[in-house]
Amino acid sequence: MSSRQISNLTFRSALQADRVSDTDRRDAIAAMHAKKLAEAQARDAARTALTAAKASPLFVSGSFDLAAVMRLAHARAKQARASGSTASWADLIRSSMRNAWSEAKAQRRSAAH
Repeated sequence: MSSRQISNLTFRSALQADRVSDTDRRDAIAAMHAKKLAEAQARDAARTALTAAKASPLFVSGSFDLAAVMRLAHARAKQARASGSTASWADLIRSSMRNAWSEAKAQRRSAAH
């Protein structure tokens, strides 16, 4: 049985090469914080847009306000995307449009009574 020997210098230099430097660690943490901050800002922007879109009526003076319906659907899709939804953008818009139109029709029914 033969044993393999390596020098102490080779062993230490291999250990040194495997270590993560403090600057690399700080850079990784800074990148993680920047990503989390951007996600939080996107959620806040989506929440603000949704609040503004909900404030405008969808049915005005006997007709639908198509721009308001679209703004509401887009804001809801952005809110879902910012909340971490993994659905495709087409699926998010589709479901948001369906919900926005149902809300507009409900406003029309309530205005008729």
